[in-house]
Amino acid sequence: PKPAPAPAPKPAPAPASKPAPVSKAWEPTKNINWIVPFNPGGGFDAYSRAIARTMKNYLPDGVQVIVKNMPGGGGATARTFIWRAKPDGYALAIIDSMGAAAEAVVFPEKVEYDFSQFTYFGQIVADPGVVLVDPKGPYTSIEALKGATETVRGGITGVGSSSFSAQVILAEALGYDYSFVSGYVGSVDTMTGVARGDSDIYINAVASSRNFFESGDLLGLATLEVDGDPSAPNLPNAKDAGIPEELWNFKITTRMVHGPPNMPPDISAYYVDLFAKVLADEDFIAWAKAAKRPLSVGQASEATNTINTLKSTFSKYKDAIGKAVEGIGG
Repeated sequence: PKPAPAPAPKPAPAPASKPAPVSKAWEPTKNINWIVPFNPGGGFDAYSRAIARTMKNYLPDGVQVIVKNMPGGGGATARTFIWRAKPDGYALAIIDSMGAAAEAVVFPEKVEYDFSQFTYFGQIVADPGVVLVDPKGPYTSIEALKGATETVRGGITGVGSSSFSAQVILAEALGYDYSFVSGYVGSVDTMTGVARGDSDIYINAVASSRNFFESGDLLGLATLEVDGDPSAPNLPNAKDAGIPEELWNFKITTRMVHGPPNMPPDISAYYVDLFAKVLADEDFIAWAKAAKRPLSVGQASEATNTINTLKSTFSKYKDAIGKAVEGIGG
């Protein structure tokens, strides 16, 4: 018999495929600019500098956070800057969402940005407001404001500020005549102006006003919280003081962290994670407690919903706010 044929050689094994390269998650490689929409000395500046110090604990070695104050237009100058900035992760800001919401309702044609299109990373705090007056002046109660026979002068940093809109709502609801003294460079400057008698009234965040009303330089007529503010138990609550319902639980300042629109998902995800860590950092929380700066941390997804809620509050007084803007020449 013929011998069996030799078995066919086995095919050579295919060369092992190279593993797909693992893309490295984005992280900053150079300094980050942090924009503050108001001058040094106020709440926005204080929170910003504390956050910047804490961020360094979580950033790559050598990356610094450069805090830059960019006042103007009640926050509009800073918002315009961030709107124009490259979405590359190196320009961030703290936003006054109350002012942004007022702009969106009253004069959107005068700004080039759409506040809802910014990239949001989280909420730092929603500050309750307080109505402040000169204790030596004629308006030492809400009833006195309601019965004012002369024009009440409100101090403001600009028509884009949340205090401006809140003061219009208060005056319209109580029925007194009002005008504005504008051009103050920040909340401290505005409160100093009221204490000096340059203007009659200012509505500001409780935390940023504490030194003035606790020292007696200004009189706090009431918080805008219907149940009062636990951090300022000596201030009357909104309901008992006669604050109109439209302003009950009105957050004068909602401070959020944001960046330019159209930020790539990997960069946005980096900062959402970073700020979740920063705002939960023990040292940052300890600073806030020692500085009497309240925290009400919110997720990035809550930011746009918050601003849309604010827009509905302003809508009722759109015409009055718009008229007041025209009166100032805004």
